[in-house]
Amino acid sequence: MFRDATMKSSNSELECSGSDRARWMRITQALLSNSRDSRPPRQQFSEPSALTDAFVLVLERPTAKTAIVFWRDAGRCYYGEQVWMRGHARTSGRCAISRQVISRGDPVYKPRWHKTSPANAFCMILANEIDVASRDSHHAATEPPNREALDGELV
Repeated sequence: MFRDATMKSSNSELECSGSDRARWMRITQALLSNSRDSRPPRQQFSEPSALTDAFVLVLERPTAKTAIVFWRDAGRCYYGEQVWMRGHARTSGRCAISRQVISRGDPVYKPRWHKTSPANAFCMILANEIDVASRDSHHAATEPPNREALDGELV
């Protein structure tokens, strides 16, 4: 249907130069190919040092070298339970949680790659930030809330 409309419009009374016609053919081909794949184009964080406005939360630490991270960055990607692996920074960059500078060789956590790279593949979190976040969440889960904190919430 869309292809028929483009063929009719190319034979209309409007005159197009060769370059205009070629440009419109490329546009219609791109639209036709995108209509077969309903997924939006994938965006990646192209620079490791680029700051992101992602909401990042450490959910769990299954092992000493892995962390389960909740990652949401509006317009780019969303991962409800993404596995991050401990390693060393291959490039300098910024920590996604603390925004601190990461130097090459620093201990960091990075998203685990499967068959394809995740959209946030070049993002990093400093290892000590993961340790602090997991310690805080473990401490909050095991210790019952104190009476003063509960009273403060009720007021």
